[in-house]
Amino acid sequence: MIIKKIHFIILFFLIAQQSISQKDQAYLYSYFVNNEELLINQKTNYPYDGRIEFTFGNKNPVKSKLNIRVPGWYRDSVIPGDLYEYKDKSRSSVELIINGINQIPNISNGYIILDKKEWSTNDKIEVNFKMRVKKVLTNKKVISNINKLAFEYGPIVYCAEQVDNTDGVIDIVIDEDVKSKFTFDKNLLNGIGKIELINSNKPNKITMIPYFAWANRKLGEMAVWLNTN
Repeated sequence: MIIKKIHFIILFFLIAQQSISQKDQAYLYSYFVNNEELLINQKTNYPYDGRIEFTFGNKNPVKSKLNIRVPGWYRDSVIPGDLYEYKDKSRSSVELIINGINQIPNISNGYIILDKKEWSTNDKIEVNFKMRVKKVLTNKKVISNINKLAFEYGPIVYCAEQVDNTDGVIDIVIDEDVKSKFTFDKNLLNGIGKIELINSNKPNKITMIPYFAWANRKLGEMAVWLNTN
């Protein structure tokens, strides 16, 4: 049976058939529309950079509608529900470029909707979800987290480890309006992002790494939620 209409959803983690090259972060997705193969190449440094480039590997044009997922963090949603929220809710519009021409994104129900057209090797889609360090608050019903902040960059939660903050991290007190800076350290744990907090009190600088990467170096304290003054 040939399916007459298929609307494809391009997700960052839910993948059909794929080949992945970790070195250059290139991904290949293979789909079938009306028995025709649609090859979508995705190139990105996500989750440390919000720029994603889609090109097509099929020489023969394949007609299809494409829906590109807008991440929850970009829509100011930490997770569904009211357990967490971002302290500062402000975001820029999604940048969308198709074949070198800037587009106004049509966003509906959490997706960029690209109207049905014929896609082939001549086409390129560029999307940019601009990232910044975000402060996370917990619902006030969680008493243990009152007056504490966590930090995210893109979809990743960060933590402070004692190996980077030699005086320990459990009792660190930061400014509520603490300044932050994101960098990518290609030499740390095969390449990970880091957040640096610039504090008015000692310690004046706090280094944070992705939560998934902790406990890979030395024994010591670790904290996700930092006390504010």
